[in-house]
Amino acid sequence: MSEYFKKLAVKSWLTFVDLSKVMIPVVILVRIAEVYGLVDAMGPALEPVMGLMGLPAETGIVWGSALLVGIYAGFGALPVLAGVEMNLAQLSILASIILIAHALPIEQAIVRRTGVTFIGTVLLRFFGAVAYGAIVYWICDWFSLLQQPVDLSLFTAAGDKDATDLFTRATIPLIRLSGLNREIAPLTTIGVLLGLMYGGGLIIGESREKNFSLRAKTLALCWLSLSHGLIEDTGIMLALGANIWVILVGRLIFTLIVVRILATLWPRSAEAIAKEASSRAG
Repeated sequence: MSEYFKKLAVKSWLTFVDLSKVMIPVVILVRIAEVYGLVDAMGPALEPVMGLMGLPAETGIVWGSALLVGIYAGFGALPVLAGVEMNLAQLSILASIILIAHALPIEQAIVRRTGVTFIGTVLLRFFGAVAYGAIVYWICDWFSLLQQPVDLSLFTAAGDKDATDLFTRATIPLIRLSGLNREIAPLTTIGVLLGLMYGGGLIIGESREKNFSLRAKTLALCWLSLSHGLIEDTGIMLALGANIWVILVGRLIFTLIVVRILATLWPRSAEAIAKEASSRAG
């Protein structure tokens, strides 16, 4: 038993060191960008993109803050929307794109540490967020869904903590359906529930022992890039008043489809198929 805890402590320390090497320099650079106004400058630059999703120009500042710094920075930028009229569809779209694409410098630096492309996953998250936001906008506009006005000063809590365990068990088959192999699916599930840093850290640590293929790591990190932190992050947006079908259910379906397409376009090697077959037999 003591040997097990010793091994666990060593693995945890090595993962912590790996994440620290990535996060500390990036956090410093992000802070410098904040001080010199790069975050504020992103707002006007994002205005045309926000228009594609049916969002007011002011929401570009909110998403820009989230893109560079994180969800809480986006949350803190909400006062810029004071006096801006928004409906529930627009609020849910804004919440969804923040959940899909936020803290890109930090989180994608962790992804890069696993050996998966930094630029590719940044582009996947950004354009994936825009694509999902545009799809939701067109659906809600066409069918006149979620058109009731919202008051951002009124926060209402929602959620079901008792469903967490059930959701955890249900997520693994869903992730397997997207094309991930059985060994990396549980690690991906942890990241889906708790966050990309948790899942990415675990994948970094386990890669030392299990030597995951580049395909397996890429698909796992693509899934995590589009849907992660479903407990805490989603709860924050539910508290803001966003619609759960848009920010959770629709986002998961969108992620499943995108990763399934990527998995189909990147077929497994014969060696990987043989390895999985042998692990099942064992």
